[in-house]
Amino acid sequence: MNSIRQHLMFLANQVLSWVRALGLAGFAGFWILTRSLLADAERTELNIGFSVGGVGGYYEIGPVLDQIQAEAAFDEQISDSLIDEVEDEVTGFVEDTVETELDVGIDETVEDELIFDVEDTVETELIVDVEDTVETELMVDVEDVVEIELDADIGESFIGEQGLGIAVIAEEVVNAFDVDIEYESARFHSGQWLVMADAIAFEELAQEGFVFDSYRELSSLGFILAEVSAPSSFNITTARAGVLDVVGAGRASVDLNHYYTAGISIDSSAAGFQPASAIQLPNNIDQLPLKIGVIDSLVDLSHPGLKSSKIEVENFTRRGAKQPESHGTAVASIIAASGRDYAGLIPNAEVFAASVFEEQRHHGDTANAVSLIRALDWLLSKNIDVVNVSMAGPPNKLLELALKKFKDKGIPVVAAAGNGGPAAAPMFPAAYDDVIAVTAVDAKSRAFRMANRGSYVDLSALGVDVAHLKPGDGYGTSSGTSYAVPFVSTAVAIIKHQYPEADPAQLLFESAKDLGEPGKDDVYGYGLVNP
Repeated sequence: MNSIRQHLMFLANQVLSWVRALGLAGFAGFWILTRSLLADAERTELNIGFSVGGVGGYYEIGPVLDQIQAEAAFDEQISDSLIDEVEDEVTGFVEDTVETELDVGIDETVEDELIFDVEDTVETELIVDVEDTVETELMVDVEDVVEIELDADIGESFIGEQGLGIAVIAEEVVNAFDVDIEYESARFHSGQWLVMADAIAFEELAQEGFVFDSYRELSSLGFILAEVSAPSSFNITTARAGVLDVVGAGRASVDLNHYYTAGISIDSSAAGFQPASAIQLPNNIDQLPLKIGVIDSLVDLSHPGLKSSKIEVENFTRRGAKQPESHGTAVASIIAASGRDYAGLIPNAEVFAASVFEEQRHHGDTANAVSLIRALDWLLSKNIDVVNVSMAGPPNKLLELALKKFKDKGIPVVAAAGNGGPAAAPMFPAAYDDVIAVTAVDAKSRAFRMANRGSYVDLSALGVDVAHLKPGDGYGTSSGTSYAVPFVSTAVAIIKHQYPEADPAQLLFESAKDLGEPGKDDVYGYGLVNP
C-alpha cells in the first residue's frame, strides 16, 4: 500500500514538474496520455522521451506500471481517494496556472485597449484642432475681404477688376501627382483660376464652348489674361488639360491666382549703412540714363528724400484695397533717394514703381499673380534696363511665361531669394532659371541668418542693417533679402549701358567676390556682387 502511494506521489510530482516546465499546452497532452495509461491495465511497458529547457531526459514509467499490476491483489483495498488526491493536486495547480494566465491576458488586453483609446482620443483631438484652425482662418479671411469690399464702390463691376472672392490660407493640394505645382502651404485666390494665351487661342477655346468671367488684354506681353470662377469641385490639373487639349501644349498657361509677400524683414535700431557706401560705383554714374523697374508696394513720393527723385508710380491693386507704403518706399529710396541726409545708389535714375501689395490685417502685405503679371506688362512698355522684384511666393505658370518675355527682350529680372530661413523651400520668382536670385549679407560678408539657401541663389549683396527712408519723413534700418536686391539691380543696369553687348548676369557671376565654399554655393551663390 505504501509503495503504491509512493509511486503515485512520484507520478504526481513528475506531472507537476512537467506542467511547470512545459506549461499548460504540454501538460494537456501528457494528462490525456496518463489517463489513457491508467485505464489500460494490460499495458506493461512505455518509454516517454522528452526535452525540457534544452536539456534532454528519458524516463521509463513502464516498470512502475508493472509493479502496480503485480500488486493487483491489493488494488481492491486502495481507496479511490489516492487517485482523487493526485487529481485534486493536479487540478488545483491547473486552476492556479489558468487563473494566472487569465490575469496576464486581461492585463495585456486592458493595456492594449487603453493604448488604442489614447490613440483614438489624440487623433480625435488633432482633427478637432485642425478643423478649428481652418475655420478660424476662413473667418479671418472673410473679414479681410469684406472689409476691402465695403470700402469699394458697391456698383463696381466684377469684370475689369482682378475679381472678388475670399483669400484663404490653404495647403496647395491641387493634385498629388501634379509635379508642376509642389509649393506646400501656398496661398491663393480660392474661387478663381486663370488662363493666359494669345487671342487666337482664346478664339479656339470659345469655339469649343469655354466661357470666361473676364478678359484683360496684356498688350506689351502679347497675351490675353482670363479669369474664371472655380466651382467647389474644381481641379486645376483637369482644367489645364482641358485647355491644352484644345489649343495644344505651349500655347496657353493655366494656373491658380497665387499670393506673394515681401517676407519677414527685421528692423534695427542701428544707424545703418548708407547704400552708396556699400558698393563701388563708376565715376560717371550720374551721366548714365538708367531706368529701373520696381514691383513692390506703394511709394510715398511726399517724403522729402524722394521729392526730387524721378519716380513714376502705377497702381495694380484691387479698387478699395488698402495699399501699404513702407516696403516700397524703402526699396525705392535705396535705389534713387536724393536728400541732404540720405542718398540712394543712383539718384538720377528713372524709376517705374508698380504698386501690387495690398494690406491684409492678418497676412501682412500681399500681392497676387494677376497684379504681378499686369505690373510686368506695364513695365515692359517702359523700355527699362532691369526689373527689381522684392517679394517671394510659390511657382506660377502664368508668371513664369510672362518672365520669359523679359528674357526674350533682354531685360534681366532680379528677385529676392526669400527670408524663410536656411531650411525653407525655394521661393519664386527668384527660383526661376531666367531670374537672378539675390541673398543678403552683412557688412562683414556674413550670411543673413533668415535668408533662404539653395542652388538657385546667384549673388550676395548688403542686406543687413541697410538704412532707408520710411513713409512720412522718417528714416529706418532694416535687414532682409529684399534690401539686397537694389544693389544687384543697379549693377545690372550699369553693365547694360557700359557693356551693351555683354550678358549682365554672366558678367556679374564672373566678377563676384567668392564667399563661403570655393565656387558657387547654396549660401552665397557666386559671391558678393562687384560691378
